[in-house]
Amino acid sequence: MPYDEQLKLMASRGMAYSDRGTAWRALRRIGCYRLFAYTYTLRAPVSGAEPGPSKTRSDQFVGGASFDDVLKLYEFDRKLGLCLLEGLESLEVGLAVHIG
Repeated sequence: MPYDEQLKLMASRGMAYSDRGTAWRALRRIGCYRLFAYTYTLRAPVSGAEPGPSKTRSDQFVGGASFDDVLKLYEFDRKLGLCLLEGLESLEVGLAVHIG
């Protein structure tokens, strides 16, 4: 689906955009499937849904959901992953020094 259509679909479900161009470029750079995971907490719950593996979130976004929030969550997760990799590298080097 073209990026413009993806943005229209998200907007029809309640997603706000402070800058449509930024959102379009983010979809192009990161991809909708990767970004979609970061929208889960911004989606409205399904009324009467049982907790568990069944569908508990609707396709509609909660009031105030914005694409900027999605990008912030993505950036936080990306930076957290980089920090963890850096820490793991230090552990690996330290272990290699003591073993080798």
